[in-house]
Amino acid sequence: KNKIKQLDDLALISSRLRQDGLKVVQAHGTFDLMHLGHVKHLNIAKEIGDILIVTITADAFVNKGPGRPVFSEFQRAEMLASLGVVDYVAIIDAADAIPAINAVLPSIYMKGQDYQNPEGDITGRIVAERDAVVAGGGEMHFTEEELFLQVNYLI
Repeated sequence: KNKIKQLDDLALISSRLRQDGLKVVQAHGTFDLMHLGHVKHLNIAKEIGDILIVTITADAFVNKGPGRPVFSEFQRAEMLASLGVVDYVAIIDAADAIPAINAVLPSIYMKGQDYQNPEGDITGRIVAERDAVVAGGGEMHFTEEELFLQVNYLI
């Protein structure tokens, strides 16, 4: 089964799943340089719902500094799709998660604890994302996984 979908396809899939009474959880991010914090975040997201959809920011919109993302959007999508807890993945051609949230209409939208305080949000978009989730009938949840904000790597 191919877990990597277009956003339009995910909108239909998510709608069907919700009609079947399943709790759809959505996580969104860059997911470049996957680490234990990401894995714990996704495991927790899957535990609180039935279906886990992960949407990722397309390369053109990643703003994490020079040389980033390290892995292309297709590599990041494939990496996420390889995880057993992830049911579907989509690459989002936008600077934020709003189009993905509006398409998926998740029951629960998961973010890491680094987004819990809107004043500390480095993207400046968490309030708009929360508003989109609530407008679609969903709830926002934050995980308390270990943070890896400064990842050093050698290339």
